[in-house]
Amino acid sequence: MCLLRNLSYQVHREVPGAERYQEAMSLNQGPAPSTGKTNRFSSRRGKDDWCSKGRNEDGADMIDIPKRTTPAKGYELLFQPEVVRVYTSLLKESKNPTVLEASAGAVQNLCAGRWTYGRYIRALLRQEKGLPMMTELLAHGNDRVVRAMSGALRNLAIDARNRDLLGKHAVPHLVSNLPGGGSEQPVRALSEETVGVCTEHPS
Repeated sequence: MCLLRNLSYQVHREVPGAERYQEAMSLNQGPAPSTGKTNRFSSRRGKDDWCSKGRNEDGADMIDIPKRTTPAKGYELLFQPEVVRVYTSLLKESKNPTVLEASAGAVQNLCAGRWTYGRYIRALLRQEKGLPMMTELLAHGNDRVVRAMSGALRNLAIDARNRDLLGKHAVPHLVSNLPGGGSEQPVRALSEETVGVCTEHPS
């Protein structure tokens, strides 16, 4: 996982022909438009507060991903939509702080910048319930895990729908990690670097 995190660093700038994946800021603020032949990833409705009634029925919380004409290979495998389920599975099942940190770091890297696959991955992580998983992990006892989750959520918030959900559900958890943020809770022993990440804007 640490290797995948490192390989995905700045991937939106480093891949060959990176300019063809770049998008204008306005295109990256919400779900992608329909593009004809597609591979549709639908959201599985949950019973928690992260779901909004009517969102999935009208298609507003779904994303259409164009089907590939050739199999992904080499560096392309780093940012294919299928990797989302690998990372969400690790975030859900792993108890190893290093694996959790590296998984969140890879997500943060893939969601950085304003590029086509970053937009897909931000939406798919929402649909695969990655946002509540990462929000819960903000309470993890390991400083590096908390820092990694905060950084990943920061870049996931580039997406308008994610930003709306995180504003409602994740901000209290982020604030509680700040000095004096949780008045009824003891101050957490988080590093200055981690506290700084909790207050940064999306990159």
